[in-house]
Amino acid sequence: MRRLVQGLLAVVLCWPATGLAYESYTYTHDNDNYHLTKTSVSDDGEVMIAVGGTSIVASDEVVVFSVDDDNPVWNWDDIGDDRIFDVDLSGDGTTAVACGSAVWLLDIENQTLLWTYGEDDIYVWDTCDISEDGQTIMAGNRQSSIASWDRSTSDYVRWWTLTDGGFVDVVDMTEDGEQAITSNGYSYALIDVTQDDFVWEKETTVEVTDVGINANGHKGYAVVDDGELGTDVSILRGVNMTTGQLTWKKRFESTNTPRVQMSSNGKRIMLTTNDKYYGLGRTGKQDWTYVPSGQETSMQMSANGDFVVVAEGLYYVYFFDWDYP
Repeated sequence: MRRLVQGLLAVVLCWPATGLAYESYTYTHDNDNYHLTKTSVSDDGEVMIAVGGTSIVASDEVVVFSVDDDNPVWNWDDIGDDRIFDVDLSGDGTTAVACGSAVWLLDIENQTLLWTYGEDDIYVWDTCDISEDGQTIMAGNRQSSIASWDRSTSDYVRWWTLTDGGFVDVVDMTEDGEQAITSNGYSYALIDVTQDDFVWEKETTVEVTDVGINANGHKGYAVVDDGELGTDVSILRGVNMTTGQLTWKKRFESTNTPRVQMSSNGKRIMLTTNDKYYGLGRTGKQDWTYVPSGQETSMQMSANGDFVVVAEGLYYVYFFDWDYP
């Protein structure tokens, strides 16, 4: 079920080869203070992008890697003092969106900037997402608003604003780019990108730290605080995508913000905390757990839910095969 790789360098990149073998290489920057964060990988594993820079809070450039080269094939920055907080790569690996002090759309194949939105306005964009085909783009800002664009122009198509003011810290879109779930901490909402109003919006009395939706929009989840002062307990909840009501629950303890990902069909959910990893079924029933040696820093689940990779600081990368006995 678990394959453990130990190393001391900045990032380890692995791609399937033949049979059960894996080819890999390690990329290390010359500057010891340089960090790679917010990674995103194409569906075929041929392209990976990351946010790079000397700050782990906000970085300076988008770094593009290829399966065929152990050095970046493209380093893009906006040649200024702009900061990048998030990045996402389309499933086909052709297009990427980056956001921070603006929203940028990048043509990965031709290594060009397609357009920029909002470089001189008041908005700061903390989260962004792009559809599998790279045609639909969404981002959320610190004024509680979410915008959508298409690949052809920097003019936004639609603009939504959540009722409860606060930073929009997550936007998660379906593969076809037709729906998205979003949250700003004390409200969460479902978006139909063809409609001007939310499908539904729900306000909560406890903090929402994360939300997500599966590939076809049939299943969703939310991570909420337990509402008790002085505890480290959070609750992973199912979301009824028709009504927005919270359904099943899985309680867990964590002193950091947990990471959650759902398989494309919504039948598998991976939950990682600072001291335990959980493999869960579609209603939160626990399939397996694993206790790591340290705190995780990133997690990625394959679309079919068969495999999960978890990075633990700079020392370990865990590879999980869901069905391994």
